[in-house]
Amino acid sequence: MMRKLFSVILALLCFGCFPAMAEGTTYINPETGYRAVLEDDIDLLTEEEETTLMETMEELTQHTNVAFWSTRAGWNQSSAIRNAENKHISLFGPLVNGIVFMIDMDARYMFLDTEGWIQGVIPKSTAEIITNNVRSAMSAGRYYEASDRVYKQVRAKINGEKIAEPMRYLSAVSIGIMGGLLFALYLTLTRRNRVNPIRYPKEAAAKAVISTITVSNIAYTLQGEPKVKRIYSPPHDSSSSGGSSCSSCSSGSSCSSCSSGSNCGGGSSF
Repeated sequence: MMRKLFSVILALLCFGCFPAMAEGTTYINPETGYRAVLEDDIDLLTEEEETTLMETMEELTQHTNVAFWSTRAGWNQSSAIRNAENKHISLFGPLVNGIVFMIDMDARYMFLDTEGWIQGVIPKSTAEIITNNVRSAMSAGRYYEASDRVYKQVRAKINGEKIAEPMRYLSAVSIGIMGGLLFALYLTLTRRNRVNPIRYPKEAAAKAVISTITVSNIAYTLQGEPKVKRIYSPPHDSSSSGGSSCSSCSSGSSCSSCSSGSNCGGGSSF
């Protein structure tokens, strides 16, 4: 909370409540006033790739500010996330609607930072899915391909479309397999402890209960602690409300205070 407040105050003092002009390539949408900023500080992209990526980013300015930033400023994941949040403030100002996609080569970490109403479209969980979907391309050094896919996935979510979620499907398959194994275990236990229910009704009932409890305990152990679902009110555009709230700030999120207009986002190592 104090770190986020300090960052906002510092940005206000340094930029006089106005966002700084970017040193990279900048486009301003004449209809919405939203900006697209591309700062490839460590030259991950060729000039042709920068031009093509900028075209994809310009499409997003119909809905939000958007930026790309490549850097070597971070020494670990936490510092990389903090740098992305501060970059968002320096480019667009505090509490201003927008997204910043950062690639930090020293930390080997990419982060999709969101602010304003866009948090309702790209919460932490969705930002993590988006970055995970491009991890293989990023690891292989295909930085343009990965970045372009990030912005196109953001555009898809804004348009109400679905994006690939392979990890969710993998989890569903794993749950199905685990359920099948538990059912097989239940059958094995009940057959091994089978008692004639007519001659020994009490013993048969007791052993059936024991088998059920055994399987239930195993299932609970594999599942782990139950997760608590958090529900937040929908975020509002910072231009009208003067602040924003994170629509999804689970444990480990970069959001230090959902009610104070702090940045949200998600990332992935590569």
